[in-house]
Amino acid sequence: LMFFRMLCGDVIYFLVLLLFLLIAFAASWTVLLEPQSSLIAGCADDLGGVDFHTTLLWLLEGAVSPNDHFECARSSTNSPVAAWMISFMYVTLTSVLLLNMLISMMAKTFD
Repeated sequence: LMFFRMLCGDVIYFLVLLLFLLIAFAASWTVLLEPQSSLIAGCADDLGGVDFHTTLLWLLEGAVSPNDHFECARSSTNSPVAAWMISFMYVTLTSVLLLNMLISMMAKTFD
C-alpha cells in the first residue's frame, strides 16, 4: 500500500517536474545549437540542434546515461560559455536537486 502511494503521488510529481525541466532546457539547447549555416553545423546535427524533439530525447538520454554529448555541443556553438553554464545547470538540477526532492518526498510519505 505504501509503495503505491509513493508511486502514484511522489514519483508522478517528480516526473512532471522533470518533464518541465527537460522542455525548458531542450528549448534553450535548440536555440543555442541552431547552426548559423549548414556548412558549420558540426555535431549539432547529431545532437538535434535544429529539431526540438531530437534535442528533448538527447537531454533525456544525457540524464540517465554517461555520455560526452555536452562536450560536443560546447564545441559546436558560437558561445561555449553559455553552453557550459546551461549544461552545468541542467546536470545540477536534474541529478542533485530533483533526486534529493524525490528522496525527501518519499521519506515524508513513509512517515
